[in-house]
Amino acid sequence: MRRSHSLAFLILAILAVVFIGGCSNFFTSGDSITTLTVSPKSRLGAVGDTVNYTATGTTVNGDSKDVTSSATWTSSDSTVATVSSYGVATALKAGTTTITAKKDDGSDTASLDITAVPLDHITITPTDPTVALSTGTLQFTATGTFTDGSTQNLSSTVAWSSGTTTVATINNTGLATLLSAGTTQITASVTTSSGSKTANSTLTVQ
Repeated sequence: MRRSHSLAFLILAILAVVFIGGCSNFFTSGDSITTLTVSPKSRLGAVGDTVNYTATGTTVNGDSKDVTSSATWTSSDSTVATVSSYGVATALKAGTTTITAKKDDGSDTASLDITAVPLDHITITPTDPTVALSTGTLQFTATGTFTDGSTQNLSSTVAWSSGTTTVATINNTGLATLLSAGTTQITASVTTSSGSKTANSTLTVQ
């Protein structure tokens, strides 16, 4: 009888431990991060600059929370830029690196382009072109001019947009697709540590 009571007590104790552990997981899993968003997504900086990244997570319960200080941050090329545990990247030399943040099941990346000297301004070519609809596509180029007078093709770095997407759309490398006759403003913009640089070109489709 005593043995049966002891066995029953042991079984109940094991079940209690399993139950408590299961409840603990149940109550804490709601705060687990399922998706993560890193900001800014793209940044152009100069050697010596610092870039502050933020990581916003979405939990199992659908809540949004700032997980910048608790996420794990890495740089794909730590010789170009390092990143601290608080999401602060420090530019070390010219080049490109990918900044990654991870938290639970969430992960996201951002691109960081480093130049030797700061960017002064950007220009778009062709400037205010007029083309026939039958041309189909038109390639735009964004050129960055830096404080030392040097230039660089930034077409794949800037963010492109078309003001009137029924006239033309434009992809992330500056290739515009002509859709209908009309006029649209093509814009290239890039965010740097000193602010945003923007250039415009008016596209007329006949």
